[in-house]
Amino acid sequence: MKKNIYFSETQDGKDVKYKIVDIKSLVADNAMQDGKQRTFILIDDDPKFPFLATEVFKGKHVVGYMEPYAFENTITSRTFTGIPYVAGTNYSGCRSYHYMVDGSKHVYYWNLFESKKINAKREKYSQKKLLKKISEKFKDYPTVAEEVEKRGLTAEQIHEDPTILLELLDKSLQ
Repeated sequence: MKKNIYFSETQDGKDVKYKIVDIKSLVADNAMQDGKQRTFILIDDDPKFPFLATEVFKGKHVVGYMEPYAFENTITSRTFTGIPYVAGTNYSGCRSYHYMVDGSKHVYYWNLFESKKINAKREKYSQKKLLKKISEKFKDYPTVAEEVEKRGLTAEQIHEDPTILLELLDKSLQ
């Protein structure tokens, strides 16, 4: 979903290519395999990187969005002659979380991979590393990292529901 999206109107239909920037909104059933209907809207506040996302949190000052995409992991190898070749490419589902405060520019703050194996590695963040990451992603709002530290939230807990950080942010702005 970098520049184009392919989809069909029916499950068995032919895929049609659309440019992301030409889509104002897209309603999809079961897009996240949760049985729900989701509306994806165009986020184009950075013209170099427009994307489609769905709203996952709405507070008084903060709106959170989730952007699904495929994480590409290419495995390369070398033949006995030393010439590299692509042994295979795996695509893992991934969800990128963003927030906006009072209509400002979108800020990316969390990635969640659908692969439990990838997330298990990421969940082993030390508390110090987790707090550093949150401090960077919420640099204009230091109370978020302070509240995470105070509550003792772990990366594993945040992976379960990344919007918990947005709840803390919204609460701090009231």
